Amino acid sequence: MAKIKATGKVNGYECDVECSDTGEGLVIDFNGEEDEHLERQFRHELNKYHPVGGTYYPPQESMMNGLHILELGYLPTRG
Repeated sequence: MAKIKATGKVNGYECDVECSDTGEGLVIDFNGEEDEHLERQFRHELNKYHPVGGTYYPPQESMMNGLHILELGYLPTRG
């Protein structure tokens, strides 16, 4: 099982994020717990197909797409 572990800020708060590929899709936890709102935002960004390197569009449910979203801070803030 592929896994990405990241630490950063989500909505201005420190957060540990873990994204795993179960073989049936990506699963994401925030600080070791599910967060329905943040997961919905993450899945929304997966569906947008942000290009990597300006020209490559990774598959929607791929670890590369998930990593790209986490690295570039595409999770919008609440409020």
